Amino acid sequence: MNIVAIILAIVVILLFYILYKFFLLKSVELTKTASLNATENPSIKIENSPTSLRYAYGIWIYVHSWDSSKAKTIYSRPNNIKLYFDKNSPILKCDITLDNDTPKTLEITDNFPIQKWTHIVISADGQYIDSYIDGKLVKSGRMYTAEPASTPKTPGDGDMNLGGGTTFDAYISKFQHWDKPVDPQTVWDTYNEGNGQGNMTNFVSSYGIDLSILKDNVEQSKYKIF
Repeated sequence: MNIVAIILAIVVILLFYILYKFFLLKSVELTKTASLNATENPSIKIENSPTSLRYAYGIWIYVHSWDSSKAKTIYSRPNNIKLYFDKNSPILKCDITLDNDTPKTLEITDNFPIQKWTHIVISADGQYIDSYIDGKLVKSGRMYTAEPASTPKTPGDGDMNLGGGTTFDAYISKFQHWDKPVDPQTVWDTYNEGNGQGNMTNFVSSYGIDLSILKDNVEQSKYKIF
């Protein structure tokens, strides 16, 4: 094989990789921004391959304060996936529903950062889960039990729910879905794109903050902060 053929083969391989990255492995933005302190966030329809066991989700989250009396779900989807914090401490966990209707838990980290924007990606390929924080692989696991033998349940067409019925003092942005597992380079590139918020003040200003002065639970005056 001559040098020209080798170069052409390398070019073809690179071309296929570029086509895969930019045309086949595309994400869909499910939610641009939201507050997890809201009493009700609208449910989100998963349009691309909703019943597939091969998918990935990416989300930016800012945990503003910690209340040990509250459950803290980031997102959940029935018969599929739940990403959440331990109630008492910043332990990040992911539950995958198995076909015996019980959850298999992957503990991602026991020291999740508070009061900073953090990027989380969960990538699923059948039984195998990869979890990333800020572009780096943190924990992988096989979602499987031997006795009784159970593997991930095939999801239905249920909606994704931000907060999963819980409320806590946190904000999210750039919630994404891929209809295939993502590779480490895609995760790193997505993290480096950022979430477009810059800092917490800019994000909160999109919601607005008012300060009310109360006396005997009666509002005396009100000031707009943002």
